[in-house]
Amino acid sequence: ASGGEGVSGGGRAGDGDQLGGGGGEGEGVGVTAGADLACGAACGIEAHRIDVVEPERSHIRHLAMYRQIDLALDTFPYNGTTTTSEALIMGVPVVTLAGRTHAGRMGVSLLTRCGHTEWVADQPDDYIRIAVDLASDRDRLVAVRSRLRGQMLESPLGDANLIARDLELA
Repeated sequence: ASGGEGVSGGGRAGDGDQLGGGGGEGEGVGVTAGADLACGAACGIEAHRIDVVEPERSHIRHLAMYRQIDLALDTFPYNGTTTTSEALIMGVPVVTLAGRTHAGRMGVSLLTRCGHTEWVADQPDDYIRIAVDLASDRDRLVAVRSRLRGQMLESPLGDANLIARDLELA
């Protein structure tokens, strides 16, 4: 994001704060502990816009941290699996860039199964466009967040009986 706008940060959409915690000075793009601030600088993100958080040992508190995230950006060329699944089940939309290998297509698989192929990019420019478009449309983001957990649970990813049957047939 540019012009002081962050994808994540001070509060999630719908909590009364503007997307990215208000888009002003000090708001940032949320990342996990150990993130290399130099990488952010190389991508044109000012250090004061990156929130580095300590790892959370409690699983409940770890999942609660998703309340602070408006939009998740999947990693590439190696997509997230657990983190992408966690984000989706916690109601956080994920934008992914489709790769060519199994590891680079996990985000595609998860988003396809939960019905959100519109968040899958084939090219880096598309990845940026999808993320910026979603992050910039507060009403859409609030609507997506309000129904995403239910969509995940209703999808084949949340159907324990279907998963058990598929494993039995494998």
